[in-house]
Amino acid sequence: KHAKMKRCPMRQLHTITLAAILALGVTPITVSGQSVTGNDLLERCDIWDNFTDMGSAFESGMCQGELFGVWNTASILNHLPSVQARLLTFCSPEEVTLLRIRRIVVNYLQAHPERLQESSSILILDALREAFPCP
Repeated sequence: KHAKMKRCPMRQLHTITLAAILALGVTPITVSGQSVTGNDLLERCDIWDNFTDMGSAFESGMCQGELFGVWNTASILNHLPSVQARLLTFCSPEEVTLLRIRRIVVNYLQAHPERLQESSSILILDALREAFPCP
């Protein structure tokens, strides 16, 4: 008879957490249910420096929220033992400001106009992986 394997509740928790993060963090949706594209993100991030009304302030906040959300999700994935989780991430310096992240992502989007119809979260990850590659 086969010996029973011990269940590892932490491994199961990591797997469930990773699945939830991937499901929620990599596919941003708007209120109408449509995926947020690179075009949407670029427009929102361009407003950051000079919003003039509550609508543009909201759009600027959406840019900041998505950048922080992807950054934070990737930081969590970096601490998981799974190799697959770490393949989605990047290796950044300890102190990185949201303004610097925005600059990196906007520059990436402007350099890759052919990708602007893709998911903004994927584009953010690609920009950050290019800016902060792991050794």
